[in-house]
Amino acid sequence: NRMIEFHRHISARDLQKIKCRVLVVSRDRDIIPQEHTLFIYRNISKANLCFVTGENHYVTKNNPDLFNSIVAKYLEDNFKGEELRH
Repeated sequence: NRMIEFHRHISARDLQKIKCRVLVVSRDRDIIPQEHTLFIYRNISKANLCFVTGENHYVTKNNPDLFNSIVAKYLEDNFKGEELRH
């Protein structure tokens, strides 16, 4: 799987260049090994980690309401009072 290969080659140095707030979402039945997720989380200074139990990598498709509520809560808690532009 290309995604797993990509995750294996992410360097701490590259992750440490990320200066914005990041939400790292992991599932207990994910195809991405948990140690890779923790490596990403620990190397991004402004990262938050959300661990979703009972879901697999495709939570965005299989349980979009749950995923959307997680992201909405993160945005609400971390960007309150800030103007978001897209």
